[in-house]
Amino acid sequence: MGTTAQEELKKLVKDCKSELLNHTLQNDAVSPHIKQINAYLDSCLAILEKDLTPAKGTRTINVRSPKITGGSRDNILFFAFCMSKFDTAFVNSILGRILNQTEAFDYLADSLDVKVATLRNYRDTFDSHVQQKRSNRQGWKKPLNSEFKYVIGKYDDKSESDLLSTGKDILLG
Repeated sequence: MGTTAQEELKKLVKDCKSELLNHTLQNDAVSPHIKQINAYLDSCLAILEKDLTPAKGTRTINVRSPKITGGSRDNILFFAFCMSKFDTAFVNSILGRILNQTEAFDYLADSLDVKVATLRNYRDTFDSHVQQKRSNRQGWKKPLNSEFKYVIGKYDDKSESDLLSTGKDILLG
């Protein structure tokens, strides 16, 4: 956990303890449940106070988006392709909600455990090579590597309903 995240968690736990203390001071009886919650918060603080920095010489990786391989990478490329071809309407159809572009990318990034920027970059890579149905984005005009070409070859002739079915399977299980 990064130092910033750790500090934010410490602040939240301390704020919770403060609110709890304010609540108990306004009430004559302090229930055993309130005491237990306070004990839990103390335990959280004790854990957060520990030094969580890696030992010197230990290599750390980006846990959000390490080298993406296998099935998860296939899913990420699938959604980047579909976002290029159908824009946010693709995700909205799967979820049955109306998300704007930022919300759709945030949702996908969280669901696929990838950085939003990675997903957007992959979408932009597909843009100039995919027949778009709901946008006119130009994307990057650069040659595709074999992996991106494979995705286009695999999904470009599929109907939107087939792609939606695949997307639902990935996101909703």
